Amino acid sequence: MCDLAQGRGLISFGGQTTTPEKSSDREKSRLTFAAERKAGFALNDGLDQRIILVARPRHFGGAQWYFICPVMNRRASVLWMPPGAERFCSRQTWGGRVIAYRSQFLGPDDRAHAGQAKIRSRLIGDCDPREWDLPPKPKWMRWRTYNRYVQRYDRYEDILEQGIIPLMAKFLGRSG
Repeated sequence: MCDLAQGRGLISFGGQTTTPEKSSDREKSRLTFAAERKAGFALNDGLDQRIILVARPRHFGGAQWYFICPVMNRRASVLWMPPGAERFCSRQTWGGRVIAYRSQFLGPDDRAHAGQAKIRSRLIGDCDPREWDLPPKPKWMRWRTYNRYVQRYDRYEDILEQGIIPLMAKFLGRSG
């Protein structure tokens, strides 16, 4: 089972493994898809790339399939295509900070906003998001878990307040 997450520009295998044919442990696959827009991100129109798949035996039977990176010629569980790239390759090929989690490119204030939004999305349930800064505890959630979310939310709020102080000082210094 191969899962192509087009919006993020990444190819990875699902959790299933299959047994390779006895004659060969290599399969060649051609990756072809048309451009699709997701969250303002457009993939290359009509990307056509040959990807080699290799099966390696597992200790307790079966096999695990890997991609062969077209550039590095080494096994990879995931192939990436960052924005602006022309093909899928392994993380080692792209190197540096081209391939990273979204949060690694955010500053402290942006991470705090993202953390608060994540907590609100977990707690919101049937509530109207415009009504609550921090939604009430859902019926199914334990108090200990909810209190942990509240503490984390408050820490994010403290980070945001610390970021506002220099901005306010700068603003008041200029206007005064």
